[in-house]
Amino acid sequence: MIWERYMDARSARSATMVAAPRKIDFWDDRDLRQLAAATEQDRERLRDAVRSGPVEDRVMAAVALARLHNEAAPDLLAIVMADRECHLHLVRNIAHVVPDSTRRRVRFEHEALITPWLLDLLDSEDDEVRHLAACMSGRLRVAATGPRLLRLAQSELREVWVGGERSCAPPFALVFAAQAWPGGEVSDEVRGWIDSQVVPPPGEHSGDHRPTEAVAELAAWGEPGSYEWALRWCGEELLAGRTQHTVDALLTRGRESIPLLENGVRQSLRDPAAGAALQALAVLDPDRAEQHARAGWRRFPVSAMHVLGERYRGTADPEVADLMARIADETVWPEDVLAKNLVKIGGPRAHEAAARAVDRVVARDSDGRGVQHLRSLVRTSASPQELAEQVARLGLAPSDVANEVAAELARAPEPTSAYSLLVAVLHRMRCLVEVAPESGSEPPAYDDLVVEFAEATGGAVRVADVELIEEEDGVLLTFAKDGYHRTWNVELDGDWFDLHVVHEVAGALRPEREDDEREFVLIDWCDPLYAFVDPDKLAQYCETHGIDYHRAL
Repeated sequence: MIWERYMDARSARSATMVAAPRKIDFWDDRDLRQLAAATEQDRERLRDAVRSGPVEDRVMAAVALARLHNEAAPDLLAIVMADRECHLHLVRNIAHVVPDSTRRRVRFEHEALITPWLLDLLDSEDDEVRHLAACMSGRLRVAATGPRLLRLAQSELREVWVGGERSCAPPFALVFAAQAWPGGEVSDEVRGWIDSQVVPPPGEHSGDHRPTEAVAELAAWGEPGSYEWALRWCGEELLAGRTQHTVDALLTRGRESIPLLENGVRQSLRDPAAGAALQALAVLDPDRAEQHARAGWRRFPVSAMHVLGERYRGTADPEVADLMARIADETVWPEDVLAKNLVKIGGPRAHEAAARAVDRVVARDSDGRGVQHLRSLVRTSASPQELAEQVARLGLAPSDVANEVAAELARAPEPTSAYSLLVAVLHRMRCLVEVAPESGSEPPAYDDLVVEFAEATGGAVRVADVELIEEEDGVLLTFAKDGYHRTWNVELDGDWFDLHVVHEVAGALRPEREDDEREFVLIDWCDPLYAFVDPDKLAQYCETHGIDYHRAL
C-alpha cells in the first residue's frame, strides 16, 4: 500500500510541475529527477506552457525543456527571449539550462542562442536586467561577453570615487569579467584596481571580498602571462589567513600551486588557513600532505584527521588509528571528526576508538547536532547497500528508491550511517519536514509550517482554512482537517517557534483512512526533523541502530 501512495505523491508532484512550471525547483535534486522522467505528454504540456500562460510559467517551462535537451527548446527559448515581459524572469533563471554551471569552462548547449541575447541585455536601460545579465554572463563563463563586461567594470570603477568619497557602486562587473574572460586585459584592470589602493593589500581586512574573488578567477583560469601574479597573490592571502576563494583557486590551478599550498601549511599565520591548505594539498600531492599531517598535526589537528582518514580509508591500519586517537586527546572537542575518520579507516582498533569518541560526544550533549548520525555510525558497520535493503525490507521505502540513494552515498566522501541513509531516503520520498527553531520571521510562520506538514503526507492528510491571526499577546493558529477545526493559542518569543506546539500540530495531522498507519515521528531534536512514516516499522530500524525517535503528540 505504501508504494502506491508514494507513487501517487510522486505523480502529484510531477503533475504540479507540469501544470505550473513556475513551481519547479531547479536546486532540488528530487524535482530534477522527476523532470528527467517526464513523459512525452508532460513535455507537450510544457511546450504549450511556453506559448501561452503567465510569464513565470512560460519562462520556467522553456528552461525546463532546455534542461531536458528537448528538440523544441531552441525555438521556444527564442520565443521567450524575444518577449520583453519575460526578460527579467528569464535572465534570473537562464543559468539553469546548464547543470553545475558555476564551475564549468566548456561550451554549453544553447550557448550560440544565449550569447547574443545576453549581449543585448548588457546594454539594457533597466539597471536590474543589466546587472543580472552581467552576473549570468560570468556565471555561465560566456567569453564573448568579456569585452562588454570589462567596459562596464571600467565605468563602475570610475564611479568608485565621487566627490572624494567612495560611492556605493561596487565594481561587480570586474568579477563577472574575470569569470567570463580571464585574459590579459581583465588581468591588467584587476591588478590596477588593487594597486590603486581602493582595496587593501593582502592580509588587511575589508568588508569587500570582490578583489579576492576576481583575482581568484584569474589565478584559477587565467591564460599564461595573465594569471601568474594572481596565483602568487592568492598564496600571500593564504599566508595572511584568508581562505575565501584563494584555496579553491590554488586547487583549481593544480600542481603548479603545490609550493604555495605547502608554504601555507608551514607558515600561515592562522591555523584554519594552514589546515585548509593541508586539505587542498592532499588532493594534489597526498604523500606530501600526509608527511605534513603527521609532523604538524598540533597546529591543525582537525585537518590532519581529515587527511589521514582519507589517506588510509579502508586500510584498518591500527597505527594510524592510534595516532588519530592521540591527536584527539590533545584537542578540544574533536570527537565527531575523529569518529567519522576512524570509521573511514575501519578495523577493530579504529572502531573501538570511534565508539569511545561518540560516547564522549553523547555524554556532553545527548541531543546535540549530529549525535544521531554519530551514534548510528558506530553502532553498525553495515554498508549503504545493506542499510538500504533493511529500509526496503521493513517497508519504509520502495527498494528502487533506497538502492538509488545507497549508490549515491557509497560514492560520497563521508561515511554513511544508518541515520544518514534513512534521512536521505525519506528526503527523496518527500516525507520529511525540518523545523528551524529560529524561524527567521516574526511571528513565526506556523501557517506555512502546517501546509508544509500536509504536503509531506503526499495527499494523505489535507488541511483547509489555515490561518495565523496576530493578537496582542500572541498568535492564534487555526486550520480545518476532516471537517473539524483545530486551534492553538501560541505565546510569542521573538522569531522562535514554540516546539511543543509544533509537536502537537504534527500529531494532529494523521491520515483519515484507518488503513493508513503513517504519522509524523520526530527523529532529531536538535533541528527538529519529522518523518511521515509507519512508526512501528520505523521503530524496528531505529532500535537496531541506536536512533532516538518520538511519536508526535
